[in-house]
Amino acid sequence: MAKEVRLLFLTALTLLIYALSIFFDKGVLLFPFPLNQLILLIVAVQLTRWNFKSYKTASVLILATGLFSTLGNEIYWNTFLDSESMTLFSKTITTDIFQLLSVITTLFLAIYTGYNQNSRLNYILLGLFCCAFSTGIILSSPLLSCELLSISYLIMVISTRISPTLKPIQTFWILLFILEFSKLISILLNN
Repeated sequence: MAKEVRLLFLTALTLLIYALSIFFDKGVLLFPFPLNQLILLIVAVQLTRWNFKSYKTASVLILATGLFSTLGNEIYWNTFLDSESMTLFSKTITTDIFQLLSVITTLFLAIYTGYNQNSRLNYILLGLFCCAFSTGIILSSPLLSCELLSISYLIMVISTRISPTLKPIQTFWILLFILEFSKLISILLNN
């Protein structure tokens, strides 16, 4: 098993064990989706460490996506700022800018992946990804947004399975799918 696949397996296993421990304790299946951005950053750093020499552009986009995603979540800023500073910080658009940058880097990574695949079918899948992903980002309904984002990441997973390029760093799409799908399961089972 490749180290990237092993990393994803351990990540998914950790999420599952966490959810099962809550299930046995509280009776609800709840994945730790508020930690998704931090998990994304940690895995992105590791994937970049392992693959930077072979895939510089993809590595930078993956690392930027993880970093911007984490900085776009106010939960993590709360650990560095006191309550008064956090109140003032919450009124700014800083986290919104980081969330937008995360979306942009994810789209660039998808386009870069599709460009390297160089196949008509993969271009169609890239178009479907862009439509589903953009719609999922724009929608205000958490459930529908999460469904569309899960579908969009699944499209990229299928695309990279059909035309494997940027191997093994393409496993990042599987990570994005796992994180978004675990969030979707938590929302569906606890509404």
